[in-house]
Amino acid sequence: MLKRILLTLAMGILICGAAQGAEPRFEITPFFTHRNGGGFQDAAGQEFNLLGKSGAAGAISWAASASDAQYELLFSKQSTLTDAASPSSMRIEYLQLGGTTLLGDETAHVVPFAAGGIGAARFTPSIAGLTQETRWAFSLGGGVRIPIVKHVRLRIEARGYLTWLNGSSSLFCSSTSASTTPCAIRAKGQTLFQYDVLGGVSFGF
Repeated sequence: MLKRILLTLAMGILICGAAQGAEPRFEITPFFTHRNGGGFQDAAGQEFNLLGKSGAAGAISWAASASDAQYELLFSKQSTLTDAASPSSMRIEYLQLGGTTLLGDETAHVVPFAAGGIGAARFTPSIAGLTQETRWAFSLGGGVRIPIVKHVRLRIEARGYLTWLNGSSSLFCSSTSASTTPCAIRAKGQTLFQYDVLGGVSFGF
């Protein structure tokens, strides 16, 4: 009984502190995501696409000098399949350093914002012997923040990723010289575009 009373008091103190404290300088946001878009072509020139699949992401944000902006480090990860005649899986990860800026009144119930970043994309195919590829990528997006209680808010966002692939260069070349298909996958163009729909809860401190 005493433990329950102490736990209740501790929770009450935390809630009251969150309700009366200053705006947080840091935020952590775990996300569920759904990513779509993008594709490659095989050595024969046959194009195939990456299928839309769910994934996960996480962001660490910290206050910028401007009151309506934050710096942010975002990591997003997805495992997907190709729609090729012989489907294979591929893990795709994005690491982006950038930030967000508010587009409305931060005291409103629904607060729109813009987001962006620059960093890297890493593609890891499941086919044995093929190497992973890491390329420059940047992202742009926007969404809304919906306060739940002080220091806790719902975040819904859409974000597009553009990865530089250098045109028709070969990708994922085999790490073994004995392979009969050392570079079986090529880029379809100069860039690869994908987009995420993200939903998560931000916790400030």
